[in-house]
Order: sequence, then C-alpha cells, then structure tokens
Amino acid sequence: MESASPRIEGAGHAGLGRVIESTATAGRRCAVAAATPWRPVTAVTVGGRGTTPSPRWRRRAGAATLASAMDETTLQRLLAAARAAHGQAYAPYSRFAVGAALLDEQGRVHAGCNVENAAHPQGLCAEAGALAALVLAGGRRVLAAVVVAEAPQPTTPCGGCRQKLREFAADDTPILAADGRAVLARHTLGALLPHSFGPDHLLAAPAAAPR
Repeated sequence: MESASPRIEGAGHAGLGRVIESTATAGRRCAVAAATPWRPVTAVTVGGRGTTPSPRWRRRAGAATLASAMDETTLQRLLAAARAAHGQAYAPYSRFAVGAALLDEQGRVHAGCNVENAAHPQGLCAEAGALAALVLAGGRRVLAAVVVAEAPQPTTPCGGCRQKLREFAADDTPILAADGRAVLARHTLGALLPHSFGPDHLLAAPAAAPR
C-alpha cells in the first residue's frame, strides 16, 4: 500500500510542483460547489481552463462554506503538502525554508516552496510558487492556505504574498501557520491584510463620464 503522504512532482528548485495525493482514495473525485460538502480527491492534475469569477463572490463567501473547506481531513492534506514542500525549499543563503499549500475551489491542493537567489530580490516566496501552480492547474480561488516553517514565532505570509493571495481569496479565507509538528496560529486573510485593495476595486469602478 502506498504511503498517505503526498509527493511533489517537478518541484525541484522551481517550487511549482504539483501535489499528488495518496492513492488510498483512488476512484473518488471531489466536486465542489458553494453548498456541497467536501470529499477526498485523488490527484492534482495540471491543465484545464477556468474563468475568473466575479469579484462579488468575495463578499458573498460565507463562513459555513469556508469552514467546510477546513475539515480535519482537508487540514491534514494541506499540512502534509506544505511540510513536503518545506523539505524541498532552496534557501542556501538565509537557511529559512518555507513551504506553502493552497486549497482551490475544486478541492485540489497546490504546494510551493521558497526559492532563493544570489541576487536576493529575485527570490521566490513559497506562497507565490503555490499560487502559480494553482493557476496553472486551472484554479481561480483560494479557499484555505497553510504556511510551514521552523521559527521561534508562527510564520505568516509576507506583505507581498498577502496581496498576491488577495487576488484569489476572500477576507474570511483561513490562513494557518504551522511547523513540522503542529498548527501554531490561525488567522484570516482579512485580519492579516485589513482594508485591502483588490480586483473588485478595478472591476467595480464606475465608467468614466464621456467628454
């Protein structure tokens, strides 16, 4: 029997690998809708097309829907993926490895790790890598995020990554900070990035008056 721990395919130093779930749930797929309970999924597939949802969903996203995304099984999937990504991090300069995992609207988990660069501003955060994997797979919403690092304090996304998550996540999206042993802190995106600017500001902007 295969291990229940996910593996990262094609991650390497790019941090954009896809997470392949345990085959223990082979044959079962996850069909997710706003009022549909979550079911286990077997794999993250890369490809497919998606459409960008109306920004109005950000205000309509209810606590019950988001709470269903964070049942214990889903939480363990996210933690396993983020911890596996943490182990793939390329951080030779800071020695500060980070792994991140995101849950999309189809119930799939996407992971990324930080990738440092000798020209320090050119490094890539784990959350950015996970977002790229999510979009590549056709995802357009982030329903939950887990960040894993080993540090004296719980590690949350940096300011830039909070803004990147804002593009795809609602204010009440759960953001969890964890290490290799336990969840250390629980936040929402709105608490980490209050009064934020996002796509709804641009798409909802009134048209300019004709001259």
